[in-house]
Amino acid sequence: MNFPKEIEEAAIVDGCSRIGVYWRILVPNSKPVMGTMALFAFLWSWNDFLLPLVVVKEDSLKTIQLGLSVFDQEQGAAWAELMAASVMAVAPVIILYIFLQRFLVSGGLTSGLKG
Repeated sequence: MNFPKEIEEAAIVDGCSRIGVYWRILVPNSKPVMGTMALFAFLWSWNDFLLPLVVVKEDSLKTIQLGLSVFDQEQGAAWAELMAASVMAVAPVIILYIFLQRFLVSGGLTSGLKG
């Protein structure tokens, strides 16, 4: 909605149709936003604790965050196992960030406007 109208109008003047403006101008310029939203949506569902705690009853269906809570026992936390499991829980997030980093960085660099 905040995309500059001047760029759309310039594409139409250059002979691009409305569908062409959408696919050739709007979608490529929206990739940083879509990448950022994909990362946030993944993180939101990946780190969800309360809903699976309430809904899931079987151990095989529990999320990683619920599995991490198992290491907190009455006698104290099993720190070595908890830290190993935490590394395994964070690894997919780091890998996803590495793949989406170019979209996050390119959003500020290629806004389509001259300053």
